[in-house]
Amino acid sequence: GSFRCLNYNVLRAHLGWAFFVIFLGTPPLFAQTWNAVGPQVITNGQTEGIGTGGKTPNPVIGAINVVAPNPSNANQMLLGAINGGLWLTTNLNNAAGPTWSSVTPTPATTSESIGAIGYNLLNSNQVYAGFGRFSNYGGAGGALNGLLVSNNGGSTWAPFTAPVLNGVNIDGIVARGNGVVVATGTSMSYYGTYNTYTSGLFRPSTTTDPGPVGTPLGTMINLAGLATSNLPSGDYTSICNAPGNLSEMYCAVVNTP
Repeated sequence: GSFRCLNYNVLRAHLGWAFFVIFLGTPPLFAQTWNAVGPQVITNGQTEGIGTGGKTPNPVIGAINVVAPNPSNANQMLLGAINGGLWLTTNLNNAAGPTWSSVTPTPATTSESIGAIGYNLLNSNQVYAGFGRFSNYGGAGGALNGLLVSNNGGSTWAPFTAPVLNGVNIDGIVARGNGVVVATGTSMSYYGTYNTYTSGLFRPSTTTDPGPVGTPLGTMINLAGLATSNLPSGDYTSICNAPGNLSEMYCAVVNTP
């Protein structure tokens, strides 16, 4: 497939706006009716003077980093929390409100820092999730354990074998058939400086695009900076498939040399 790459931070904001417009209805958004559909709030949390209005005492809601509706099932959606793991609902359109289940895999040592989720565009039973640190508390988070894959719509998960993605900050995933493309970037440390994780755009090597000499077929290779890809080096912040064209993707990159 081909890539169209824009070197602008604004693309990420644009993609977010497009998502809300498509999912929630025709703008203006302020005229829409909004309903809480996420997991339940935490009460009596570490709030900063949030008024209760006589309702839930000191409500705190964990930050949601990624929302992924199932492209083939309007009742199913996955959420990825900043440091709260993976959540699944199978009754999103329930009039009484959807119910959510935590589907973060065990053991407890598994990271709960979710950076990206991507359904397979040709098989919505298969979905990928990537670990990434995006907390506004200096990028605090769990281990960057690469990719997870589910073959039952997100109910259960298993590690996806790709050693090159361990220790990187994943912030975008596009999966199509037997292939998956993963965008990675940097993350802020506790002290306000950026961790230099391996940044780029990764996908499995193929017979037509084998990557560096000696790369085993199917090994995840970094397309960023390769002469054959025409993609610049830098931090890839977003990736999406072109609507109606499975052979084309769009990505955003910042901090290019």
